[in-house]
Amino acid sequence: MQQEQEPQPEQQPEQQPEQPEATEQTQDAVDQMQDRADQPTKDVGTFWNKLDVVFDKLIKGEDGPVNPNVQEVIDQLPSEDSFVQKNLKSIIYQPDKVSLNSCDSVEVGPNPFSYSSFRIKFKKPLLNVKSVELIRASFPTPLPTISDQECVFWYYRYPNASVPTTPAGLSTDNLYFIRLQNSWIPPELVGTQYAYNRTFTSYDDLVNELNIAATDDPLSADFSAYDLNYLANDITFSYDVRMNKIVMTGNNSAFTYLSAGYEDPNVSDQFLYVLINSTTDAYSFETSANGYRLGTILGNGQNGYNITDLANPSLPQGVWTRGTLNSRLGFTWTGESTTDSFTFQNLWRPSQSGSSVIESTRDFYAQSYTCLVNTACVYVYCDFVQGSSQDSQGNGGLLGVVPLNASNNSVGYYDKVMSNDLLKIPSQLQEITILLKDERLQDFLLPRSAIANLELGFTYY
Repeated sequence: MQQEQEPQPEQQPEQQPEQPEATEQTQDAVDQMQDRADQPTKDVGTFWNKLDVVFDKLIKGEDGPVNPNVQEVIDQLPSEDSFVQKNLKSIIYQPDKVSLNSCDSVEVGPNPFSYSSFRIKFKKPLLNVKSVELIRASFPTPLPTISDQECVFWYYRYPNASVPTTPAGLSTDNLYFIRLQNSWIPPELVGTQYAYNRTFTSYDDLVNELNIAATDDPLSADFSAYDLNYLANDITFSYDVRMNKIVMTGNNSAFTYLSAGYEDPNVSDQFLYVLINSTTDAYSFETSANGYRLGTILGNGQNGYNITDLANPSLPQGVWTRGTLNSRLGFTWTGESTTDSFTFQNLWRPSQSGSSVIESTRDFYAQSYTCLVNTACVYVYCDFVQGSSQDSQGNGGLLGVVPLNASNNSVGYYDKVMSNDLLKIPSQLQEITILLKDERLQDFLLPRSAIANLELGFTYY
């Protein structure tokens, strides 16, 4: 007979030991925060990143007590974590819009009168940058009518019996020039009797100045030492009202004349040496009164390309070959081709026997009309966007092109009409260098009295 099993008492669940209530603020957490705050920071970027981490942890309550002052600010913001974090980051180091003022540049540059670049160094860097675009630009335009890089007029003169029949026969021995002194050169130190680049009010006004240039030059006695040809009173300029064009006339009946092409290789060989007075002794021009020295800075000059060797000028390729006074006056023959003998023979005055029309006049009409617009647009380059853009020459760093729809002594203004973010840029920015170029990609020189202002828009990761 089986024994009845005694009923087992119901098992009671094990009692968990009571946990002490977690305190929201402990001294250990305070000590840990203080230890991190005391750790050395070796660079600015690390500092702002560490500060961002501290704010994140404070907001999320992950790192112990919150300073009452900080908590008071947080309580006033919306409760959504994403909104709070985003706005605190923006306050610290992620501005959506940055204004750049040229007068805040940390680099003056070598040209004492003008500038075409400026460098801004931020007191607080921009971190985690994703994109940038130019959203506004403005600058005054107290500029001469003609760019200072285009102040030299070139022409050939050959004895009537020895005129070459093809462009390949042209020689620098027969290449002559006249020039306007650059607008920044003080006339009271050089001489008010010479021709200067300035603001011309009409074609007649310009022609009068050209004839002054053809009469005398402050360095006319020195040019021959360097095989540069200047001959006073050899040519004369006039303005044909009916045709609305400028005319060059050769004054010596024993010679035949030709306006040189602005891409003529002979012009590019010598253009640099005549652009302004160079730094060599023969080209320096000093006054005994104050020792003011012209020529320490080239006329195309923000970057201060000094001529140290006449045989090997230190200018980058293309700077001095992209424009001459010839093209400004409407003489638009390029002179680049060495095989186009038909056009070449038609351009001489008097015209030659090989030309289609035999013409005995010594008057040489410009092929087009005089351009008295300094530049139609300004190219704005930035040092940190090299891979995101380029111009037609392949130069990187193009931030934007600003149409210069303003006359002299006005304000050039640009406001973007559509977005085009540049993305291939570094994620951290501590300084920005801006470079201004004209439509010929020569330095766009602004007087130091003209303050440029740019506004850049940024996005962040």
